[in-house]
Amino acid sequence: LLKILEEPPEHLMFILATTEVNKVLPTIKSRCQQFAFKRISPTDIAQRLKYVAGEEGIPLTGEGATLLARLADGGMRDALSLLDQCATGQGELGEKEILAALGLAGNVETAALMADIAGRDTGAALERLDRLYAAGKDVGSLLNELSSLTRDLLIRKTAPRGGSALLTGGYDEATLRGLSEKLNTPQLARNLGLLQAVGADLSRSANRRADAELCLIRLCDETLDDSGAGLCAR
Repeated sequence: LLKILEEPPEHLMFILATTEVNKVLPTIKSRCQQFAFKRISPTDIAQRLKYVAGEEGIPLTGEGATLLARLADGGMRDALSLLDQCATGQGELGEKEILAALGLAGNVETAALMADIAGRDTGAALERLDRLYAAGKDVGSLLNELSSLTRDLLIRKTAPRGGSALLTGGYDEATLRGLSEKLNTPQLARNLGLLQAVGADLSRSANRRADAELCLIRLCDETLDDSGAGLCAR
């Protein structure tokens, strides 16, 4: 490999792509030019999705393109893969159809669940989770949505002036303001850490639903958390 990288045939160009550049051997990196690719903005992704959908005859709405762009998290390949998953060819492809196809809870249910957590209503949170689970929603996706909303609320709290550009854009200002008034910064920081930890371990869980339920119980009741973050939240 080193030989052909140093003296490649004139008609060939090698492109090595990785998301973990730290694992590439120094002997390889020293023989390459390095280019760091940045995340694509949701607006650009949405525009490209609309173009692709038009070329392929997929009736993708503007709201649907915006939702797919947000879910892709800056990756055009992921956005196109999500579009391909949702393109059933049966009528208009909007937010509702995309959420159903991907098994996501949707912004409305996620915001309502966050309101249950903010109100420390454990019973309501568990009932909502049970209803979503029975409807076929994936608990891992639900926790990811909660984590994303918690992050937005934390950014809004800690950077009220310039933080708007860092938000995912999936929630309106009235929803964010209402939830933000019910949760303080230590609570949001503690909740985000818990959601991130549970989400990371969910793939190795023997019972994903039970772990998600336990996570909601702990989110609703800070007294169950004896860590420093739990103490600060209280």
